[in-house]
Amino acid sequence: MAEAQQRIHDALKRATAALDCPTALMTLARHKACTAFKARWLAQGRKLAELTAGDVRIAAEEYLNKHPELFQQAAETIKRSRKLRKLAERETRERARCAKLSSDAQRLMR
Repeated sequence: MAEAQQRIHDALKRATAALDCPTALMTLARHKACTAFKARWLAQGRKLAELTAGDVRIAAEEYLNKHPELFQQAAETIKRSRKLRKLAERETRERARCAKLSSDAQRLMR
């Protein structure tokens, strides 16, 4: 399990090298993993009603562990989509603002 988490962390780190928006990347990669799992489930002739949301989430996490390239696909999707790019830019600005607030607070504590 730790190895799978490390693969996800490394893939997310590579994807955030170009786009500093880990929340948007993680959300989109998880969405892609859920979609892929559901498509595979339906291809087996099963119904989505047989699953709980927790089942889908766990299966999607496992799929994401096996397919870290979904982060790179998510980054490409964000770059191509104007709305997602704006969302990612907002996240980047917010992260920078929070980092500045944190460093200012640490400076005041000294």
